[in-house]
Amino acid sequence: MRAFGAIAAMVFACLVAGCALPGRLAEEDVQAGKTVAVVSVLGDTFHGIRLGFTIFGNETYDVSVPDWNVDGATEQSMKSFLERDGRRKAILLEEDKGLSKRIKDRWGMLGFDFTEVLTMAKEKGAEVVIIVVPVRNDNVRFLKEGFGFLDGLIYVAAIFDVFSTQTGKKVGWVWSFPQTGRTDFEWRNGFDKYSASEIEILRELTINNIQQTVNRALGDLGY
Repeated sequence: MRAFGAIAAMVFACLVAGCALPGRLAEEDVQAGKTVAVVSVLGDTFHGIRLGFTIFGNETYDVSVPDWNVDGATEQSMKSFLERDGRRKAILLEEDKGLSKRIKDRWGMLGFDFTEVLTMAKEKGAEVVIIVVPVRNDNVRFLKEGFGFLDGLIYVAAIFDVFSTQTGKKVGWVWSFPQTGRTDFEWRNGFDKYSASEIEILRELTINNIQQTVNRALGDLGY
């Protein structure tokens, strides 16, 4: 219940603070993007978070889970959704395994530098690129960017940015955060406290929630 109360307070705080609203794509941009490149830079860090009654009672852990292939699963989910009705083609840039790290390494005061992604996508014939980027909201600092387990909630905190490869400009975006999936799975104060079978359940819950997040976000964008 603490997590649900925290989420409700978080959403209220965001509204009071005047958080920017998502930018749904203009209909002409949706129709023009017949070939869409999809890229995820969510990474491979799983965040475990449990809220105490005060900040001093919070418990957290971070663990690398590269074998979950979260970025690959996210991109495949986007591809499936975009191609579901046969009206457009989605392409992956997955053959470049170092792309995600290079994007993150180029973080600066203006955010991520997607120049390389736009160039690669354009060379492959894509008119549009959708990039899934982990995000943290300053109003809710206890919730880490990316994906993880907050008490009884599996969450994804990310932004879906949409760029035109012709102009290089952002033509739309949608905020998936906070996207949560309720589970009765027990939170423990360390990833090593779970058995192999329990870790597999956490992986499945995470991937399923990412798929739901993708479907919701792309639908909100107008696809």
